Amino acid sequence: MVSCGSRLIPRLKEWVATDYTGTHIGITEYKWGAENHINGATAQADILGIFGREALELGVRWTSPPSGSHVYNAFKMYRNYDGAHSHFGDLSVSATGPNPDSCSTFAALRSSDGALTIMVINKTIDGTPVTVNLSNYLSSGNAQRWQLDSGNVIAHLTDVTVAASSLGLTVPAQSITLLVVPGSYLDPPTSVTATASSASNVTVNWTAANGVLSYQIYRSTSVSGPFNQIGTAAGTTFGDSGLATDTTYLYRVKSVSGAAVSPLSAVDPATTTMFANDPLNPGVVAQTVHITQLRTAVNAMRAAGGLAAQVFTDSPLTAETSIKAVHITQLRTALDQARAAIGVTVVAYTDPTITPGVTILKAAHITDLRNGVK
Repeated sequence: MVSCGSRLIPRLKEWVATDYTGTHIGITEYKWGAENHINGATAQADILGIFGREALELGVRWTSPPSGSHVYNAFKMYRNYDGAHSHFGDLSVSATGPNPDSCSTFAALRSSDGALTIMVINKTIDGTPVTVNLSNYLSSGNAQRWQLDSGNVIAHLTDVTVAASSLGLTVPAQSITLLVVPGSYLDPPTSVTATASSASNVTVNWTAANGVLSYQIYRSTSVSGPFNQIGTAAGTTFGDSGLATDTTYLYRVKSVSGAAVSPLSAVDPATTTMFANDPLNPGVVAQTVHITQLRTAVNAMRAAGGLAAQVFTDSPLTAETSIKAVHITQLRTALDQARAAIGVTVVAYTDPTITPGVTILKAAHITDLRNGVK
C-alpha cells in the first residue's frame, strides 16, 4: 500500500536527467476502466490534467474508449467540448485547490485567442460550491460553462459572472466542468540570459515583451525552487550582486503591466566560478587548474539541478597530472545531465567524439565547457 504520493512523472524526469539525458518521457497503455460510468470519466479527466500540468511528452491510452461513452466525452471536454473543435488551453498555468482528492482543478491559457480555460473535476457524491480567484489575467467578460455529469451529455450552461477577478458556482456530484474565461495575458520575456561577471555578480539580460511596463526578476539555487523575487527593472537588464562564489544561480523573469503579471520566463543558469586564463586563447597551455575549476563549476550546476555531485577520475588533480580525454568526456556528460535537469539545452561541443590517443586537446574543448556553466 502506498502511503504517500507516487510522484511518477517527476521521478521519471529525475531518472532521465541522471542517467538518460535527452530521453523523452511517455506513459503508454494506461487504462482506468469504467468507460460507461461517470467515475471513469472523472478519472480520465484527472489523468489528462495531470499529464498537461507535469508536461508529459506522450500519453497513450490502451484502446480508444467507445464512441459516446463517458470516458470518450471526458476527452472531448479537453479536445472538442463544443463540437466545433474548441479545446482546452495549450500553455499550462498554476491552478490549486484545497483537496485535489475531492475536487481537482487544472488551468491553461489558449494561445489562439488568449482565453483562460479552467477544468474543475468534482469526484465526490455531493454538489460542491467552488470559488475561482483569478490572478495575473485580464478578463474581459463572463465565463462560458460546459459540463459533463452522469447524464453523459456535454451541456453548455449559462455563463458564470466574473466580478473583481473572481467567480463562483456549484459543481454537481461526480462531474467535469470547463470554464472558458475571455481576456488576455502578458507574455513573459524571451531569450533570458544570465552571465556571471565576477565571483559575486551576475548580469541578466532578456528580450522585451510587447505591452510591458516593467519586469520582475526571480532567482533560485534549485530547479525545484522556490524562485524568489530579487528585484525589478524598467529595461531589459538587471545586475545581481553579493552572491556566493562557485555557486549556480537560476534566473527567471516576469513581465508586468499594471495589475497584470506574466508567467515566469524560461530559466537560465549562471555559475559564479571565475576561470584562470579567461578567455582561453589558442596556444595557451592547458593546465590542471582549468579542469579542477570546471569540475567545481559543473558540480555546482548539478546541485542546482538536484543531481548528486559527479565523482571524477584522478581526483584531486595535481600539477603533475596529465590531462586525459576522460577528464573532458566526464565533464561533458556531467554538464549535459545538469543542463537537462535544469531545463536548458545541451552544449554543441567541438569534436563531439573525443578518442583517447587520437583527439588533440584544444582550447575550444575547455571553452565549450566554460560557456556551458557561465
